Amino acid sequence: MARPLLPLRVALPLSLLIGPAAAQTANPDRVFAIKEAKVFLGDGRVLEKGTVVLRRGRIEAVGEAVEVPFDAETIDGKGLTVHPGFIDAFSSLGVKAPEGASPNEAPGVDTSVTIAAAMPEALRRGLRPEFSAAETFALDEAGGKAAREAGFCAALVGPSGGILAGQSALVLLSGSPRRSAVLKGGVAVHGAFQSPGGGGPGGGGGYPSTKMGVLAVLRQAFLDARHWTEAKAYYERKGGEAERPPEDGTLAAIAGALEGRIPVAIEADDADDIRRAVALSKEFGFRLWIVGGREAWKVADLLKGEDVPVILGLDFGREPRKPGERRGSGAESRPAEGAKPTEDSGLESGMQQPAAEKPADESKPAEEEGEEDDPKRVLEDRRAKWEERVACAARLHEAGLRVALTTSGTRNPKEFLENLEKAIGKGLPREAAIAALTVVPARLCGLEGRLGTIAPGRIANLVATKGEPGAKDAKVRWVFVDGRKFEVEEGGSGAAASSSEKKEPPAPGINLSGTWEVTMEGRRAGGGPTTVRIQQDGGKLSGTWSGQAGSSDFTGTLSGKSVELSVEISFGERSFTLRLEGTVESRDRMSGDVRGGGRGGRGGGGTWTAVRKPGSDKREAR
Repeated sequence: MARPLLPLRVALPLSLLIGPAAAQTANPDRVFAIKEAKVFLGDGRVLEKGTVVLRRGRIEAVGEAVEVPFDAETIDGKGLTVHPGFIDAFSSLGVKAPEGASPNEAPGVDTSVTIAAAMPEALRRGLRPEFSAAETFALDEAGGKAAREAGFCAALVGPSGGILAGQSALVLLSGSPRRSAVLKGGVAVHGAFQSPGGGGPGGGGGYPSTKMGVLAVLRQAFLDARHWTEAKAYYERKGGEAERPPEDGTLAAIAGALEGRIPVAIEADDADDIRRAVALSKEFGFRLWIVGGREAWKVADLLKGEDVPVILGLDFGREPRKPGERRGSGAESRPAEGAKPTEDSGLESGMQQPAAEKPADESKPAEEEGEEDDPKRVLEDRRAKWEERVACAARLHEAGLRVALTTSGTRNPKEFLENLEKAIGKGLPREAAIAALTVVPARLCGLEGRLGTIAPGRIANLVATKGEPGAKDAKVRWVFVDGRKFEVEEGGSGAAASSSEKKEPPAPGINLSGTWEVTMEGRRAGGGPTTVRIQQDGGKLSGTWSGQAGSSDFTGTLSGKSVELSVEISFGERSFTLRLEGTVESRDRMSGDVRGGGRGGRGGGGTWTAVRKPGSDKREAR
C-alpha cells in the first residue's frame, strides 16, 4: 500500500513572508553590508574595493571577496571611504561632576586660616578621585549627534578641573542606555594643577590658592594614600590588634594609581607644568598621561624618555593677523563664513566703530589710530606662538611619542576638523592623524582588541564618508556605532556641522556697539576691570579688549539675547584661554559665566559683568 504523502515543510525567508521593506525596517540582528567601498582598515592596509559586513553590533567580515548575506541591508559603497570610528581621547561630554564639598572633606574647616599635615580632612579640597564617570554618564541627543557627524563613535569621558577630579570611562556615542554605552570604567584619574577655589592657581577661595599650594596638596594626598595602604596591610596582619584605618574612597582611588592599576591624566599645557607632572610621576611611581600639551614639543625628549603619552588638544585659536594688516582685514578678525569664534579667539580692547557708520579712515578720531596698532614685534610674537601650536602635533610625531587627540578645548566638531587639517598642513602625516583618533586611544584605554581597527570580531564602529578620513571637507554619510546605523542627510550638517552655528537673529532693539567695562570675579584673568570696545554687525561681534594682560582683537556672537565672547590671555611666553557666555540684561548691561580657562572648561566657575560706558554708543551704526 502506498504511503501517504506528508505535507512539505518549506522554510521561507522572513522577507518573503512580510515583505522586503518591513524586513529591512525591522532588521533585528542589525545586519548591514557596505559593498565595494575604499576601506581603511586602521592597521596601515587599504582595500580599494572592500566589503564590510556588520551583525549584532560586531564586524562579521571584511575583505574584497566577501559575499553579502541575504539578510543584510546593503549600502552601495562606490565613491565612499570607510574608516574606523574616531575615538575622542578626552571629553566631558555627558559627564556632570558633583557639586559641593567632597564627602571626605571635613565640614567647617577654614582652610584659609588653619592648615596642618595632621588634619588630612583639611587637605581634601579639590580631591575627588573616587568620582566615576561610568556611573553618571548620560549623553544628550544634541551632543551625540554633533560628535557622530564628525566621525566620532566613542569617547573617553570624564570630569575636568579640580586637583584630582575623578575617573574617566570609555563610552560608545550610540545614545543607548548607560549600561550599554559604557565599555570600560576607571580608565584614568584626571586632574590639573588648579586651585579648587575657582579660576586656577591664583584664584581665591582659600587654601590651596597658588600652584605651589596645589602641588603641596597633591604630594600630601599621595603620601597619605601610601601611608593608608601600609596601615591597612598592618591592620590585616595584626588581625584587629591595631587601630582600624578608615574606609577612605579618596585614598583608595589614589592608592590604585600609585600601585599602577590606573594612570593619572594631568591637564598641563605649558612646558614647566609638564615637567612638574613628570617629576611627580617619577617621585611616586604612577603612570602619567599629559592632557592638553600645547608646549609638549618643548619637552618631547623628556616625555619620550619617560614613555609618557600626550592627549593633545587642537585649540589653536584664530590665525593672528600679520604685521601690516589692519584690524578687520586680516585672518585674525575675519573668521570663515558662519564659523563660531574659537575658544582662543582673544577678547581684547579698543574696538573699531561699525564700518557702516562712516568710511574706515573716519570711523574714529585720528588720535586713536596709533593707540590701536600693536607693535610689529607683538604681532610677530603672537604669530610665532600660533605657528608653534599648529606644528606641535607634527613635532611630537617626529619625536616618536604616543599621541592621541582630544576635542576638548575646541568649541565644536567643525573647529576640531579644521584645526586637524591645519596640523596636517604643518607636517603631521594624515595616517598618523587617523591613528591618533583610532588605534592610539584604543591602546591607551586597553581596548585595542575591540576598537580602533576594522577586523572581524571588533565592535562595529565605523564611518562611511565622501572624501578623505578626517578631512574638514569630508561629507559623512553613514555612521555605525555599536552596529547601530545613523544616516547623515546629504547636503545637511555633515562632518563640519555644529548645531551651535544655527543662531537666532539678535533680539529686536539690541545693539552692543560701544565701549564697555568688563569685570570678572573668581578668576585671575583680567587683574581688574577691562575696557572692551564692541562693534556689532547683525549677530556678529568684533572688536578689541585692553587690560593688564595687553590687547588684541576678538570676535563673538549675539543670538537672541545670548552673547558669547572668547579671549586669550598672555603672560610673557605663557597663555591660557577662556570663554565668556552670558545674557544681555538691558541696553547697558550684560552678565554671565566664564566657561573657559582651558580644555573642557577647566578653570571655570567664574562670573563676568559688562556695563556700557555712558555716551559710548553715540557713533553706533544705524
